[in-house]
Amino acid sequence: MIDAEFIFKGGMTLVLVSVVLVAAIYALGFLRATFRHKRQLDKQARFNNILLHNMAAGVVACDNNGELCLFNDVAVDWHGADATRLPQADWSKHYDLFEADGTTPLTPDRIPLLRAFRGQPVRGQLITIAPKHKLRRLVSTNADAILDSNGQRIGAVAVMHDMSSEWATRQELEQRAYIDEQTGLLNRAGLTREIEKLVASGAGWEWSWAVLFLIDISGFRRLNQALGYDIGDTILAAVGNRLRGLLPPEASLARIGADEFGVLLGQVSTNEGAARAKLLALAESVQRTIGEPLDIGPNNLRLKLSIGASLFSPSSMGGDELLAQSGLALGQAKASEATPIVIYDSAMRDLLIERRALSAALEAALDNDEIEVVYQPQCNRAGRVVGVEALSRWAPDGVPCSPVQFISIAEDSGEIIRIGQSVLRKACAQLVAWASDPSRAGLSISVNVSAQELEAEDFALRTIEIVQQSGAPVDRLHLEITESLLLKNTEHSIKAIRQLRQNGLRVVLDDFGTGYSSLAYLAQLRVDALKIDRGFTARAGDGGRGDILLQSIVSLAKQLDLQIVAEGIESIEQLGHLEQMGCTLFQGFLFTPGVPADDIKTQYSLSQPGCSPTNVADPVPEPLSS
Repeated sequence: MIDAEFIFKGGMTLVLVSVVLVAAIYALGFLRATFRHKRQLDKQARFNNILLHNMAAGVVACDNNGELCLFNDVAVDWHGADATRLPQADWSKHYDLFEADGTTPLTPDRIPLLRAFRGQPVRGQLITIAPKHKLRRLVSTNADAILDSNGQRIGAVAVMHDMSSEWATRQELEQRAYIDEQTGLLNRAGLTREIEKLVASGAGWEWSWAVLFLIDISGFRRLNQALGYDIGDTILAAVGNRLRGLLPPEASLARIGADEFGVLLGQVSTNEGAARAKLLALAESVQRTIGEPLDIGPNNLRLKLSIGASLFSPSSMGGDELLAQSGLALGQAKASEATPIVIYDSAMRDLLIERRALSAALEAALDNDEIEVVYQPQCNRAGRVVGVEALSRWAPDGVPCSPVQFISIAEDSGEIIRIGQSVLRKACAQLVAWASDPSRAGLSISVNVSAQELEAEDFALRTIEIVQQSGAPVDRLHLEITESLLLKNTEHSIKAIRQLRQNGLRVVLDDFGTGYSSLAYLAQLRVDALKIDRGFTARAGDGGRGDILLQSIVSLAKQLDLQIVAEGIESIEQLGHLEQMGCTLFQGFLFTPGVPADDIKTQYSLSQPGCSPTNVADPVPEPLSS
């Protein structure tokens, strides 16, 4: 019989052995799991290490004590220093960090990693890494504190992305915005920037008087048209080179318009009178040098200049203000052959203030649709009206402003395009209104096109859209384009005119005979009518060269099957001479000046009051319209 105690002990032993065996199995499994987890952790650590050191971005980190504890390979390369542990106080001693400008040292409170360590997240901070004997880099930096599972800070990390290439591209693009591509000189924006930098550098302390003067090549547009644009470009380059040779190295030279240059001279003299004398001496030297014969191919040219200048001090206004002052002086120099050099003074300042006030008022008038349109009839010899020309008028505060004045202001400010669109819309509306009036349904309306409108890439499409939206009969709308404007960009002009005519609009070549156009261009332009400039009609009947030129223009129009309109007719004698030459349509004060649409008659008698030149009060040339 088996001993019960033995059985009990044996059973306990078996249980213990089983427990030990199970525990051993679990322990072995735990050890295996731990080993696998460790291998996974090691593998993940190796992966993270490889990833960290092969990133294109630079990474630096600090521990909870604020000591640098991690640099990836990119950060080490950028900083040009070993990845050694460093306390915060020693960071700036070992690493050359600057603000984005590359010259202002980065103070500790501006270092991205320190900002993050102190609880301030950083996003996109631009700094410059500039170690000695290494490539300077502009980097965009993000930085954050590192927190444990309890939200306690255990360090901070900063990630840096190299922006040097993008920044260089951006700077190059910005630089291009200040350079005239044709001459390589500064453009108007570049000169304005240089003026403002000069003014800012002298603020708050005594310095010399400075000089800004603008130079206009007299008759350049005519030379451009007569000799070709390649010759014109050569002339501009030659003028630029001659100016460079005259100016001191510190002077800024710019091309600020098609035929205008600007020169900025800093610190000319501490005395205004002496500065003025130096200005005049240099301006006269410029005139002499530019006026020397210029041989370009078979052409021997002598250029003439107009110069407008202004003196300014540290208390002066900004670049736009100073350019406007010199521009006013240049305008007076161009208007006076006897005074080719004009210096801005206080009297011109009043004119400038007046122009600025009118410019602001004109902008408000356009916002409020206050530009009115009057119409001057175009008649046949019998006085029957066949069409009208739309002319813009403006009367600020009820006082009429000369179109010559406000159109000039609009051209300077760019508002001329808005005026042109306003006049076009009102002319279209008037055509729609006349369409229901049997006596006026056949009348056409001519609308002038400004240079800025014609130069716009979308000019034709925008014009067609306005006309089509209005519902006006397109064949009754005539667009008058000045001959000289067409030659500024002939290919663009030809394309625009084709688009207009393909959509039913008529095109009139205005001021014909004043723009020196070639017959080849005239053949390509395919216009519908020529309009003889008042400068020619005023000499009708003189029996000399004026009559010869007039007869030539009329004959040319007939041969090309173009309608011809003579403007500026003020006497019956002019009318008779032009009719004998073959003109069939006439416009001028002999019939009527511009009047509101409701006052337009369909028939004018030369014997009726108001139609004789002796009864027209102070006849003057019809001013420009938009």
